[in-house]
Amino acid sequence: MDMQREHLKISFKNHIAQAWPSLIYLIALLVMPFYFIGKYEKSTFELILNFSIYISLFLFIPQLLIHIKYHLMNRSTQITSVANQDGFTIKSQSINKDVSVSEISQIVLVKSISAYFNGLRVIPSDNYFYGLIYLKSNEVIPITTLLDNELIWLSHLKPKSTTCKRKLFCINST
Repeated sequence: MDMQREHLKISFKNHIAQAWPSLIYLIALLVMPFYFIGKYEKSTFELILNFSIYISLFLFIPQLLIHIKYHLMNRSTQITSVANQDGFTIKSQSINKDVSVSEISQIVLVKSISAYFNGLRVIPSDNYFYGLIYLKSNEVIPITTLLDNELIWLSHLKPKSTTCKRKLFCINST
């Protein structure tokens, strides 16, 4: 009987899934001024172009910083879970072990405000959040949305010991 395994690791698909909202905004904001090129004076066109560039930078820079931080946190992390087992295996630079649910003391999910309230994620950086698994051995395992887009499995891993917090920008200090 083959047991169903789930493998989580950072892949190109995960990078694209997190970055595509910014790409859409960037394309729209940089193409929009050229729509108005023949309809307004040159000074108005330049104003619209500058506005588009500043808005693009305002949306893109926080997301880029968070994306780089998450990639550095989980770049070599691989998590394997097997159906009908109460735990998972984690391999990373700092930890390599089988983790049982009984070893977990607490799970903290830190979500962006719109993700916390299950709302519409208008700002691209709203797609980035993370979870911290605190083990009884005082080890902390960070899991970011580059490994798993929604981190739903963390809230189901040990529901009574899971807390959820919200932040405007979810940058972990560890």
